[in-house]
Amino acid sequence: MKKFDCIAIDEGCQTILRFDTESKEIKWKKSLKDFPTARALQKLNNNRVLVGFDRGYFEINIEDGQIIHISNERRNITSAIRTKNGDTLLTGLDLEGDKGICVITLDKDDKLIKKVSKPGDYVRLMSLSNKGTYLLSTNNCVSETDQDLNLIKTYKAKGFLHCWQSLQLKNGKTIISSGYGAYMAIFDQDGKLEKTFGEKDKLPKEVEPFFYASFRLTKDNTLLVANWEGHGPNNGSKGRQLIHFDIEGNYIESISFEKEVSSLQGLLILD
Repeated sequence: MKKFDCIAIDEGCQTILRFDTESKEIKWKKSLKDFPTARALQKLNNNRVLVGFDRGYFEINIEDGQIIHISNERRNITSAIRTKNGDTLLTGLDLEGDKGICVITLDKDDKLIKKVSKPGDYVRLMSLSNKGTYLLSTNNCVSETDQDLNLIKTYKAKGFLHCWQSLQLKNGKTIISSGYGAYMAIFDQDGKLEKTFGEKDKLPKEVEPFFYASFRLTKDNTLLVANWEGHGPNNGSKGRQLIHFDIEGNYIESISFEKEVSSLQGLLILD
């Protein structure tokens, strides 16, 4: 595969690792046993990566994976995002005494400065739109809301099940990974489904898409997608763990780390 410098979460083995997709060299690997259900990854500007997990978030050094800072005072966190002003948004269920889907804001000292909630019983990753609205993965759809969680529009397609991540492009279109739907979807600026890609019947047999989880836009405007293959160890040979598409959804290539990795879920490209 073309060279991408990545940090990823191996959910199957509960590790976080850095690797090169061209040489398949694993530069470092760290256990996540003390950081359950780590999901969200975000590159920060100070040679750090923010990692969201069940109890909050932590920051690691990109070069060696060493932990620099931990905020772990909560439960049921599913996503974490650092904003441009240095605040941290934590998304999850039933947070700070509220019920349903919640987003709380922590300042630079991890002090609670805002909390909002809306009815709901499932949420995974959250991203920010070009306008700063929230894109919340809520099982069978992505809900776009304002910062008080008032609904603006819904992105939904047949087969969405545990849909995982959304990314709004500069042109206003939104790409979403469908989870167990095992395909990727592109929506127009009005939230209307424009096209899907990455389905099993459109790929080489060895790819075996099962659950499309995290994905990233590369610097050459292509997409790298994590194909999660199941809980626990020994999933590395079930299908290709990373799938590379062009921006139109055409398949380019795929790879796996059959022995070293079980099932990739979180994904971040560093370069």
